[in-house]
Amino acid sequence: MGRPRVPLTPVHDISINMDYYLRHQVHNATPAGCTHWDAGRHRQGYGMTSAVRHSDGESIMVTTHRVAARIKYDRAISSDEMVIHNCSNMACMNPDHLFIGTKYDMQTVMFRNQRHRHGVPAPKPKVAEIVAAYTDHELEAIGRMHRLEVAKHYDISENRARYIKTAAWREFARRHP
Repeated sequence: MGRPRVPLTPVHDISINMDYYLRHQVHNATPAGCTHWDAGRHRQGYGMTSAVRHSDGESIMVTTHRVAARIKYDRAISSDEMVIHNCSNMACMNPDHLFIGTKYDMQTVMFRNQRHRHGVPAPKPKVAEIVAAYTDHELEAIGRMHRLEVAKHYDISENRARYIKTAAWREFARRHP
């Protein structure tokens, strides 16, 4: 027999259960005015709901912010278009916080909101400038340390520690021909 059929509401290129969609929205969930999705979520924090794709009748899972953008802009959204959160809150589906843009637009918002892998990029001094300030004793000690020790001691990445270590040996060799 199965589950009873639920009436689906067309939202351009997909159909969703609109009662379920509206029931699981939590308005003003944050001070910024985000509308959160309180049902199932993707591991990255996006709200997820089921839908039926019109082109082939397949049941699919869609992110709720993309459904909100379909409703806001009153059109289908292609897979190469990005729906970007101005608030950088992945659970948010407030149409006022969403806009359609490119990957570049998304990266710009991510950097502006400090929501990216490396934090706010601070200008790093060049390795040669760092090493030139060290004493001979420090240069020799860095040269003898393992790069993991250098990384831990100076609180830098292993990759940067490798460059520091190499530059330290070069600077030491330049000072003592």
